[in-house]
Formats: sequence, structure tokens, C-alpha cells
Amino acid sequence: MKIVTVTCSNAENYGARLQAAALAARLCHEGHDVHVLDYRPWYMRFYPRPALRHISWRNLPRELWRWRYNTHAQRRHELFDDFSRRYIPLTPEIRNLKDLRENPPVADVFIAGSDQIWNPQFRNGSDPTFFLEFGDRSTRRISYAASFGVDSVDVSLLGSLREHLSGFHKISVRESAARRIVGLDLGLPTPDLVLDPVFLQPRDYWENIADEGSMTVPASPYILVYDFMRSKDVKRVAKRIAKAGSYKIVSVGPHRMSYASENRREASPAEFLALIRGASCIVSNSFHGTAFAMIFNRDFFVVMREDGLNDRMTDFLGRMNLNDRIVDARTPVHQLLDRVDYEVLAPIIDMATAESANYLFKAIEG
Repeated sequence: MKIVTVTCSNAENYGARLQAAALAARLCHEGHDVHVLDYRPWYMRFYPRPALRHISWRNLPRELWRWRYNTHAQRRHELFDDFSRRYIPLTPEIRNLKDLRENPPVADVFIAGSDQIWNPQFRNGSDPTFFLEFGDRSTRRISYAASFGVDSVDVSLLGSLREHLSGFHKISVRESAARRIVGLDLGLPTPDLVLDPVFLQPRDYWENIADEGSMTVPASPYILVYDFMRSKDVKRVAKRIAKAGSYKIVSVGPHRMSYASENRREASPAEFLALIRGASCIVSNSFHGTAFAMIFNRDFFVVMREDGLNDRMTDFLGRMNLNDRIVDARTPVHQLLDRVDYEVLAPIIDMATAESANYLFKAIEG
């Protein structure tokens, strides 16, 4: 069957790229002809750093800081696009909705993929592309593990959301809040609750990619920090664990953490996976940092995000009976040294993965 998936596959974000690759690879493994829509609207494009000669003297201090930051961003962009070329079967590039509607991909099934594709706080959350509003109307349309990223949607948006989603033949989401939004707030059929696509791939799949970045993994034991928000609680939790266990701290991501021994600001997706696999413990406010810690059977702790976008993690950890992994700066040290019992956790993940895959294959077939 010919399938086209639509997700935020070009975001400069580890989770976005890895989940896009995972869903496509699993569908290909099942014998389908799969492509991921290479959709690059203006708000999702990478804009390279300006030449220094174009920076005005008046704005020089601020612009020099941005120029240095963009030096790392440029390198990350190159590494992320290299990953996409090798692991994500992309369609020809499409830069706006008008071109997409005039020349849509042909498929038997369109899938609105995972990640926060319907988040009303982001521009993609109101973009008809992510609601599959293009192409032949008779083509089957489903979602897999779609996310709003929030626990509620403003009542003023419910009418447009209902209209956007009414064309789907089958909907699945990643969090209980999204299930409530679709089933209760919108009055549509209650969607299935499934796992993120990264769990559809066996650990061996991720091991093979992680091996590409294994040369850069520190030899001495370390705590890995993956922090979007430069969180003070992440800093305090990581430092307390590091002190108690005599670990150094390694940070991965676009921001420099002053308390880290090493900052991997230009890590590729493969290096990201390798760093998680090699860590003694992961401290993060990222859903996918947490997900891959589980996939590689690593100890981990989750710190809540200050922007309130926590439903994905609290819901997921609750379903896995792992609420004790949510910590903050006041958490006792003895709790921060507790180990994850993967003998108990593995069967729970395996069962949820099997149910998720079963939904996906049935939804495709209709």
C-alpha cells in the first residue's frame, strides 16, 4: 500500500526527526511503500546566520551572541538533514500549502503522524496541512499518536478543530488529554490511545543508529542532561545526582549549560542516542529524552517544564506506573538514587507497543 505520513519531520529537534524515521521504517518493514511529506513552510525553515559584514555596529553585542549561537545551529542543521536523507524517505520538498494542494502526493493512505502536530500554541497547530486537508478526498486519512501538547483547548478553537478532524477515518492520539479533547470537547468518536512511534521499533534498530555516534561518548560515568528550558530544577537535580554518585555532567542540546563538564551543542541524532545509551542517568524535561532512556533501559528522572507543556510526560509516566520518576529540586537524594525496575516495566511497554501496532495496521486497512 502507498502511504504518505505528515509530521514535523524538519524541526531542529531530536524527537521530531527520530519519531518520523521510526514510523516510516515500521511501515516499510510491513511491506508498504512509504514517504514522509517534506513540508517546509516559512515557519519551519532554517535560516542561516547572516554574514558579519551585514551586522550593524549599533546591534553588534547582541548580534555577535546570536551569530555564535547560530554557528552551532548551522552545524546541527547540517547533521539533522544528513540524518533525514539517510533515514527518512522524503517526498520532493513542498514549501507552502498552495503548492501542496496544487500538486499533492498520491497515496492510498495519508497518516497525520506523531509529535505536537496539533498544538494550538504552535503555527503548525492551525496549518491545514497537518490535518491532511489536501489531495484526493477519497484517500483514507488516519492519525497515529498525534498530540495537542496541551491539556485543554480554548473553546473558541473547538469549532475549527472539529471541522479539521471531521475528515479523518480513524484517529489515535498520544495522551489522555488529547483523547478527552477529541471525544468530549469536539464530540467526535473517542480516539485510540497509542504509544509514540519510537516504541514501534525494536531496541536493535536504535542501537544501530546509536553506534554511529558511539565514538564521542565519554569514557567516564556521566549524568546526561537534556533540557529545553535552561531549568533551575534540572540543574539542581543533575548536580545532586552527580555529587552523590561522583558523576560528571554532560549536556546535549542547543543551549550551553554552565554547570556541565561538557556541552554537546552540535550533536547529531545518532550522537544523541549514543549519549543516552551510555549515560548512568538521564535528567530531562523532554518526552523523547525520557522515551529513549526507557528504550535503552537507563535510569532517568523527569523535571516538569516551566511552560506547562507537561501533559505528554505526566500521562505517559502514569500509564507506565512511573510517577516516582517525576522530581524537582526538593526531592530527597535517596529517591534520586533509586533505580528503574525494567523487569517490571518491560512487559508493560511490550503490551502497549503491541496494542499500538495493532491499531496502526487495522486503521490502515480500514
